[in-house]
Amino acid sequence: VAEDMATAGYLQAIATEAGLATKLVAIGDIAFDESDRRFYDPDGTPIEALFSLYPVEWMLREDWGVPLIEAVEAGRLVLFEPLWKQLFSKGILAFMYELEPDHPGLLKAGFAPGLFAPGDRVVAKPLAGREGDGVEIVTLGPDGMPAADSVVRQASPGPRIAGDEGWVYQAFTPLAPAPGGHAVAGVWIIGDKAVAMGLREDAGEITGVGSRFVPHLFTPRNA
Repeated sequence: VAEDMATAGYLQAIATEAGLATKLVAIGDIAFDESDRRFYDPDGTPIEALFSLYPVEWMLREDWGVPLIEAVEAGRLVLFEPLWKQLFSKGILAFMYELEPDHPGLLKAGFAPGLFAPGDRVVAKPLAGREGDGVEIVTLGPDGMPAADSVVRQASPGPRIAGDEGWVYQAFTPLAPAPGGHAVAGVWIIGDKAVAMGLREDAGEITGVGSRFVPHLFTPRNA
């Protein structure tokens, strides 16, 4: 919570410095008016643009999820981050593999464990999981399914529980070893050039919310 508040406050300060009128509001204090289909802050001021660290996929499950989409589509509300962020769903891993199954940069992935053979080691990932939440490395049993006591078999319908929205299964590959654990690199590529990179390290094989993170910015040698 402290990290989220610090992030929101930092972004608010940047927006204010840029000349925008800003207000920091708890998401639970935002009201929706049925009469004009608009969202309002606690002071009764209509919200024209909204940035929230509350995940978009969670927003869409709320009672006001559909009105939120309608407001964005009608131009009554600008949402940062935009709704197309739903592409960040891990389901895109399965679609990418389906389109390019022989690509050297892709691991085998699908929406059901039947894509793999019994005994295979796979990684079960919630479609909307974040920072390792709900991710589990499992070995498929003789029936081709994860063990009965695994997270993926125990998830049940309900709000904001990792895995309730569905799963994607991906072939397991070990993370690079690092001092004290394992490391994974996230690289930002624009065109064909890498411009930034984040290194995330964790003691376990699954990098989680408590993992160590170090950002990097690439600059040209002659800069």
